[in-house]
Amino acid sequence: MVHVSRRAKITIVVLTGGLALLVFAELYGPSLLIAWADNPD
Repeated sequence: MVHVSRRAKITIVVLTGGLALLVFAELYGPSLLIAWADNPD
């Protein structure tokens, strides 16, 4: 097991989370936005 510093771990988590968020937004963003726009509430 390689030793990874705490800062590196945080960076990896943030990057992975950001990437997942981008993918999620790309896939589901438009349809969610349309559904929200069509919904008067």
